[in-house]
Amino acid sequence: MYSELHTILRKAVNATTIDYNGRSLPKYWQLDEQPENGPHIVVSRELTEPDPQELGTNPAQDLTGFLQFLVKLPATGQSLDAQLSLIDAQLWNQFPLDDYDDGNFKIWYNNVSTGNHIRVDGFVSTTVRINFTAMYCNRR
Repeated sequence: MYSELHTILRKAVNATTIDYNGRSLPKYWQLDEQPENGPHIVVSRELTEPDPQELGTNPAQDLTGFLQFLVKLPATGQSLDAQLSLIDAQLWNQFPLDDYDDGNFKIWYNNVSTGNHIRVDGFVSTTVRINFTAMYCNRR
């Protein structure tokens, strides 16, 4: 179940295209090796433990969690706050508040939140979280 949900979420992240100055920003998963030079996005995912809703050998299960996008731009140039806001908006648009059927899962993207814009170690950054609920429905 977790493996299938991770695959669905990874495909959703890989399908996103975030532009910055006319180029697509590279995305790296949190535990992957990544260069700390140039603009990029670090992606992570968090899940809760399943919560069985009924008894039986194959109960329906809900999972909640979030995808987190840490957007990092080199702290050089001007209008970086505006650039981060544009990137925030792109993520909002690519994860609309809606529900999707994907195989054995029904997924609801139910909240998108953005953090403050900050400057650390030569980068300006923001964090965007896409909160979701996923319901496992064994359709085999």
